[in-house]
Amino acid sequence: MNNYKNQLEKILEKKRFSPEVKNLLLSMLYKIENSYMDYKSVKVNVISRNDYIEKLFYIIKYGCRMIEIIKKDNEGSLYKDIKIDRDYETIRTYANEKILLYSLFKIDEYKIQLIEENQMWEDALTDFIEVSVPSDMIEILRDFNGWAWEVSSKEIPDYIYNMIYQSLKILIGENSIEIIRKYNLKIIKNILTRKYREKIINKYMENVKNLILAKYKKQEYGQEIKTFQETFLECITYKAMQIKDKDELYKSICEFRYYLMVPFDEKITIGDVEAYNKQLNEIKEILIRKAVQLKLIKEISKNENDNFEILKNLFKTRIINLKKISVEVIYKDDKYYVKYYDSKLLESTFNIKPVKVKLKKRYKIF
Repeated sequence: MNNYKNQLEKILEKKRFSPEVKNLLLSMLYKIENSYMDYKSVKVNVISRNDYIEKLFYIIKYGCRMIEIIKKDNEGSLYKDIKIDRDYETIRTYANEKILLYSLFKIDEYKIQLIEENQMWEDALTDFIEVSVPSDMIEILRDFNGWAWEVSSKEIPDYIYNMIYQSLKILIGENSIEIIRKYNLKIIKNILTRKYREKIINKYMENVKNLILAKYKKQEYGQEIKTFQETFLECITYKAMQIKDKDELYKSICEFRYYLMVPFDEKITIGDVEAYNKQLNEIKEILIRKAVQLKLIKEISKNENDNFEILKNLFKTRIINLKKISVEVIYKDDKYYVKYYDSKLLESTFNIKPVKVKLKKRYKIF
């Protein structure tokens, strides 16, 4: 931390920022450092701490000449009220670490390599990237505070773009941020075809393009969302069925739990959408069954259905480190419940179907 702080202070010595701005930047760096490990534990597929901070320092050093703090005088969105001028390298933003971080990633340029595409698609894809990347990069401060993970759905600029972007990151895997930022969907499709079935990827990428275009053109996109989610979940099902390695399986469980917590709109998450229940439960069953087979997860009951009934709720917990989870089944008021603990702290309780398992016994899952 001290090394990063020293680097930032050296950069700030050569900047004509006000003392308020410099202190805000140092405070922002402290909070990023404090939240990074929780962020990585939950999301898994993230850039390294060093790469993240170095990217941020580069923007401050070379992409930002002036930062002006403005006062909030209305009830509008703080994110929408900021002013970015890339030509003059200036930012007008609020005295808030999250908003400042968003402003810095917003001023960064997002150049996309387009091949044989029309102007409408270029504009739509550029809009998608320019909204999605800054929103994704500030998640470390928006949804993590150093001790808890709570998704701030109202602070996500665009739910549809965010769903698409997070799905692409999960499917691409390593280096996903740079790949999405730099390349058009044709190149991304070629990358994904090497990892998944070509037929599934063709459908998924077509749905991604249709949804981005519909959203950009402000058309109705209810059907596009439905087909996009269905094909993405087909990809996840295929990916889950191919896993043979414990570490890869643990990563996939974390990523799937994360995706279920992605906001579908201001009120509900993707995991709450009833229309997707059948596909979501199938994926949960595959992941849990494989985890038991590979001895990644403890088998609570010899009955596979009972085991799933108890363990499926790990995808609903906001416990940051899944490896710290333990569960306890209890019977109370003629009903069965499973308690989920974060180490020794009770995090959540779920009503479940009757199961044949030893009651009031604590089981460590991983």
